This record gives sequence, C-alpha cells and structure tokens, in this order.
Amino acid sequence: MKRSIAATLLTSIITVLAVPCFSQDTATLLQRVKTANVRGALPQDVTISGTLTDDSGNTQPIQMQIKGKDKIRTEIGTGKTRRITIFNGNQGWTQVGDQLQALPQHASVRRPSLIPMLDLLSEIDSPQLIAADRGLKAIGQQNARQISLTLPDPATVRAFGRKLDENLEVFIDPVSMLVVRTERLNRSMENMDFLIPSVLEFSDYRVVGNLAVAFRIVNTTGTPDIGMHQKIMVISQVQLNTSIPDSAFLPGGAQ
Repeated sequence: MKRSIAATLLTSIITVLAVPCFSQDTATLLQRVKTANVRGALPQDVTISGTLTDDSGNTQPIQMQIKGKDKIRTEIGTGKTRRITIFNGNQGWTQVGDQLQALPQHASVRRPSLIPMLDLLSEIDSPQLIAADRGLKAIGQQNARQISLTLPDPATVRAFGRKLDENLEVFIDPVSMLVVRTERLNRSMENMDFLIPSVLEFSDYRVVGNLAVAFRIVNTTGTPDIGMHQKIMVISQVQLNTSIPDSAFLPGGAQ
C-alpha cells in the first residue's frame, strides 16, 4: 500500500527533528573531536587535584569533584580560608568557614568547563545542539578550527522571563583534534544582564583512562575596560569513576 503524502511529510519532519542542527561536514568534524577526546563512554564522575595560581602569584591547592553534566564541587585553599563552591542542577552555593551563601539561579547553571568534553561538547549527539564551523582562526602562533556551539535553555520558566541559552566558541587543533581554547560569556553573580568574557586555554594533554585531559589550564576573565584577571591551574592527579556520592554536591556534604 502506498503511503499518503501526509504520512511521508510527517516522517520527514520527524527525521529532521531527530538529528543535530548542523551540516554533515560539521557533524563529521565534531565526531572526530569526540573520538580524539574520549575513547568510549564519558566517565560517570571525575576528581581533579592540583594547584591554582592567581595573577598576584598566590598559589593554593585546588580539588574538583564532577558528576554528570551539572554537579560540580570545587575547594580552593585550606583551613578557615578554604572556599567551597557547589553547583547542583539549578542550585548553587559558596562557603567560606561557617559562612554559607546561596547563589542566584542564573549563576547556578554551570557545566564542568575545565574538561572540554564535559562542557557543551558532551552534547554532540543532542538534537537540540546548534553548531557552526567557522573555519581556521589564528590563535597565538597556531591556527585552530573554530566551532560555535549553542544549546537552547530547556527550561520553560526562568527568573524575569530570561532564557539561559548556552553559547560556546571552541577552538580545535586541526592535527590532534584536541581543544586548545574555549570562549564564553558568563553572567555576573550580581546581575544576569552583565556578561563577563571568559577564555580557557588548554595544554599539556594526557590520557587518563579513556579521557583526554589538559593538565594546564589558563583562565582569563574580564576586559581591559572592566579589568582582567588570570588564573593558572596545574593538575597533578585525575581519577575517573570513583563513585562520588550525591551528598558531595550539597552544603555540608561529603568532603
């Protein structure tokens, strides 16, 4: 029996909606990036230890625990000055000593951007992801392939009616297919309409388990007009799939 025109049209629409929103060439490029950065399934959780040096030359220990796409616990420093920051879905908190502060919702939606494959690149196979290949761009003394990624906010209601779409510029080494740089605009803690540029530069890649991890990350935030700050993270240890409890991503949880 011949299919009706309506049935054929419906099938075509479903097929279009079921694939990512980018060209075949861009899809192939992203799959090559995925293959170079992760061999198999993404880890269930990641624990990172290292040091963080600010632009004043102060160096402190840092530890990060990451679980899934939106659970992140970061501890910087030691003793009474240790600063704990937790992101858990649409909630977030900071704590120094006994002082606990809840973060506004617009500042609580974060991804573990220090590992590129756990950032928006983890959505490569999502039909909602919008990607565009911008071609080769000069990054310092090397050329990198620039890809623009956008993931529309899935929430139907946000504070003040503003959607929190995710946007990321990713720069790929055209030979190794590893991420060498990302650029995004982060919303200020105090004002969701005030966007602060953030640039992450990745180097010293090493394979841990099945995941490529950059052991040196330079984070530059701000602009010359509002002030710029730079922090350098040097990783000393990475552990995968250690069954981090969900309680670690709640105030006062497992440490």
